[in-house]
Amino acid sequence: NLAAALLWQCGWPTKAQNGAALLDPMCGSGTILAEGLLMAADWAPGLIRKNFGFQSWSGFDAGTWKRLRQEAIERRADGLDNLPPIIGGDHADQAIEQTKYNLQKLGILDHVLLEPKELALWEPNQDKGLLLCDPPYGERIGQTHEIKKIYRILAQLRQQRFLNWEFSVILAEESPWEEFQLRYDKRHPFRNGSIPCQLYRMLPKPLSESSSQKPSIDPVSVNDSAFAQRLKKNLRRLQPWVKKEKIQCYRLYDKDIPEYGVAVDVYGQQIQIQEYDPPKNINLLAAEKRLLEVLQVIPEVMDCKSESVILKKRKRQTGLNQYDRLAQNQERLVIEEGGLKFWVNLRDYLDTGIFLDHRLTRSLIREMADNKRFLNLFCYTGTGTVYAATGGAKSTVSVDLSGNYLGWAKDNFSLNNLDLGKHLLVKADCREWIANQKGTFDLIFLDPPTFSNSKSMMGTWDVQRDYVEMLNQVSRLLGKNGVLLFSTNNRKFKLDQDSLPNLHFQGLSSELLPPDFARNPKIHQVWKIQRMN
Repeated sequence: NLAAALLWQCGWPTKAQNGAALLDPMCGSGTILAEGLLMAADWAPGLIRKNFGFQSWSGFDAGTWKRLRQEAIERRADGLDNLPPIIGGDHADQAIEQTKYNLQKLGILDHVLLEPKELALWEPNQDKGLLLCDPPYGERIGQTHEIKKIYRILAQLRQQRFLNWEFSVILAEESPWEEFQLRYDKRHPFRNGSIPCQLYRMLPKPLSESSSQKPSIDPVSVNDSAFAQRLKKNLRRLQPWVKKEKIQCYRLYDKDIPEYGVAVDVYGQQIQIQEYDPPKNINLLAAEKRLLEVLQVIPEVMDCKSESVILKKRKRQTGLNQYDRLAQNQERLVIEEGGLKFWVNLRDYLDTGIFLDHRLTRSLIREMADNKRFLNLFCYTGTGTVYAATGGAKSTVSVDLSGNYLGWAKDNFSLNNLDLGKHLLVKADCREWIANQKGTFDLIFLDPPTFSNSKSMMGTWDVQRDYVEMLNQVSRLLGKNGVLLFSTNNRKFKLDQDSLPNLHFQGLSSELLPPDFARNPKIHQVWKIQRMN
């Protein structure tokens, strides 16, 4: 009812009769699209119902009812044959699937064009139309900067592409309209359940006022693309090393050109692109246009199918969101590294199951592990443990808070035919486990997250704040001549050796930096640590 009322408030029935398009670029479950189509098709309310209570009245005229119903069916058929464009999309595959399901149940899926698309990539498909969308409210998602980013993109879409359309946005009453930096023509208060909201309407502007709109996004040729030329340059530099070392997975590009803020990783025949959040002063439409260029040229440069190119958005890490699910595809593939095999998942998580920058660190672990008792703290998917086990480790213990990743580690063990009886997997908060551990180890790998506020762990974790206590506790577990390898990906991390006078530190960061990460020497820091006494 609410979606229908908002469409009516925007004058959608009249617009539809005049051939205007309807676009909801953040379709969610498809409510606006469904109601908009029913209105445009002259679909009588309740037509899909088979029976009504009044049909049981003693005075019910079945003949008149049958005639009226048949007339409504014919009007619906005519309306469906003459629909204006009804278009919807969302960046989330889950939303697209939910919308498809709902439209299919109504029997109207074939009449709606659905596209999985990032918000900033939308363009008008005709001269006139209504864009109506319901972006997330503050009540629905907690990260204010994400909401503001959506507002900025919507504002730029209005200013640069959709001035000829009515552009209407549904916002919670407390949402910061000033983020749009736009003037609205009309505002209508309403309630979405318990949430007070406003419908902000920006009406079409005359052609003279919209002449500054940006042109459409045109295809880019590889020869004209600075990004494509940099990819080719990097390929020429890395290919000899890749072939010599039989490297299957490597980083090809990482913000080499600041305007193209992505990382490109090769996983055999699959290419993963990670888009970094652009700076606040960057025009988001321009950033999305460059991203589209990246997606266009990579298949040609890498000689792969476009379906093999996977896009992810890398945001500033908060808590354990680097381990959050992005999707539910559960598509895994086996990759090879150092003569070993590992499962990776390129779609469902931000990280894939193996940290490519630690390739040489894992090799060092294998070299040092022979006949050693090995401990892997914050073990993730257990790749370091697999290296230790195949390097001749006497026994291994791998500790992580995530049962999901420990299951992944077990799969990696099985993939490499390891005896699970010798390799213990422990689900625990590492700090609690360390505090209660009585045994000792000959080789320990400690690669904690930069920050964590997981509900399952004791308090919060900040590597810069807590590393001194952590290293003191972990070094207690070192046996005679034992070695601790400590690593962090915190680019701003500062080690104060004076605060740990009983430990000897040897920096290994430069030695353990692979050629594909040479452009980014701050990707990680690694130390070899031993007790003085």
